[in-house]
Amino acid sequence: MSIGAFVMFGVVLVPLYVVLLGWIFGEPRNYKPVAFGIGVLVGLLLLMVVASVVPIAFRVVIPT
Repeated sequence: MSIGAFVMFGVVLVPLYVVLLGWIFGEPRNYKPVAFGIGVLVGLLLLMVVASVVPIAFRVVIPT
């Protein structure tokens, strides 16, 4: 695993981890908005992963 992955998951996403913990363990507990928020975050994560894998899988050259 590259250093970039450690930076991304260990440093950049720390605020997101704190938000998720606050949603799950915070008071008052209302699980409907928690489920919606986590669903949105998971959906965004899946979109980012798919957007990064599809060009690699189809050997698409993206001009820089």
